[in-house]
Amino acid sequence: MKPLITVTLAVCAFSSPAHAVFKCEVDGKITFSQTRCAPTAETIQVKTHIPSAESAEHAASRADAIKAELDKTQAQRELRRIRTQIRALEADVARYQKRQDNEIAALREKKLHANNNLAGATWEQSISQEMQAVVQNYTSKINTARDQIKHLQKRLDEVQASN
Repeated sequence: MKPLITVTLAVCAFSSPAHAVFKCEVDGKITFSQTRCAPTAETIQVKTHIPSAESAEHAASRADAIKAELDKTQAQRELRRIRTQIRALEADVARYQKRQDNEIAALREKKLHANNNLAGATWEQSISQEMQAVVQNYTSKINTARDQIKHLQKRLDEVQASN
């Protein structure tokens, strides 16, 4: 019976959640090791905690809840970022439209001062070409901004649908 008790105690000792670490002073510095690093090494028992199944399950569900909250926060941040970009692009479109209107108005005013002769007609024609160039320039900028808005709106819809 005694050998059985000895074997049982040995198994319990080795399966316990504690293990030894050795604390040594080497060259004036304190070090820790899993093996005896000096004859004067001090043995320190390190106990590890093994959580219960209930505690582990609670921690896992809490981690899932935190991850879900983090995902929600990140989605909200992404929505704000996209909406901010859309507002900025819409402001750009309005600014481009206003600049175009101002430049066209200035060119129309120039046209009014053209003389009623060949030189005036030539000047008027060059102003008309300049007006077309202004319209093309701003139309291109406006269309680019609107395309970006459409792309961002799609992304906004995707993020909102995923929540």
